[in-house]
Amino acid sequence: MRRYILGLIMAVFAFIAILPVETLAADSAISVANQEGGTASVKLTLPNGAKEEISTLSLSLVLELADEASDMGNVTCGVEFTEWVKQNAKVQTSRSSQKEVLNIYIAGTTPLFSAGDGKTLEVGEVFVKNDAGENLAFQIDLEKSELNVVRGRTTVRIGEDDLVEDPDNPDNPDGSENPPEENTSEIETVKAELKAMIERAESIPKSSRTKALQSAIDEAKRVFEDSNASLEELKAALMNLENALALYESSLNSGSNTTDTAKEKEEQNKRQNGSVTQAAKTGDTNPAVFYIVTAVLCIVLLGANRRYRHSAGENLRD
Repeated sequence: MRRYILGLIMAVFAFIAILPVETLAADSAISVANQEGGTASVKLTLPNGAKEEISTLSLSLVLELADEASDMGNVTCGVEFTEWVKQNAKVQTSRSSQKEVLNIYIAGTTPLFSAGDGKTLEVGEVFVKNDAGENLAFQIDLEKSELNVVRGRTTVRIGEDDLVEDPDNPDNPDGSENPPEENTSEIETVKAELKAMIERAESIPKSSRTKALQSAIDEAKRVFEDSNASLEELKAALMNLENALALYESSLNSGSNTTDTAKEKEEQNKRQNGSVTQAAKTGDTNPAVFYIVTAVLCIVLLGANRRYRHSAGENLRD
């Protein structure tokens, strides 16, 4: 009998083990399911998400490879977003300088939590691949990961209080009357980083900048000079300029810089056509010399002919 009961208990545990595993950080609204085989389904849950009409958010996921010997710097991380997100929002991803943090930015054309039950947002499948394009097993550290949402012009980090559904309040239904103050110290830090990045980019001569780099510089300066710019806008401008500068430097290192300034084109044309132009100038002078020499010879011959005929006539009269 004991063996039978023990076998039954083991069977129950085995059944539970094969069920899809979903974890939810106690102090965040980030949940992860099917975290195996090099992918992980990420979902966000905010009980008041639809009520607050949240349309912009940023998600920072801390990734840890299952193989500790592997280096995060040599892998590719990204997100295969759900169709709903693709159709109703603009997305952008980046990685931190330490490479283990995957930053996801989502700006919806409609409130992000308006679909389904109004509380959840299916973000998509996060993946990690090696250079050969093969999926690598990894984990998402939810305790270190962060979710920030934009409320008006304020960016707020989601915590335990946001996981409690508020009762209907006709005086302040979306909780936006007294939004928490934005973290000014973080704004100043990001602005300082953005200023340094702008100075670094502007040290490149204008004649050598690509259109993409110049556009990123202009946008970064616009956001930096905007006293009302939110933390999210500053981060987006910083990330955009970092990416543009990285692409520019990468093209220089590979010897394939394709800067298309008018000065460079003009110099290139001169180098390519210099010998042809010289040949044309030399050829143009040859006909003129030929005609001048021919004309002089004709005049000399005519003069000699006249003298000969005059001399011949005098001999006949004699």
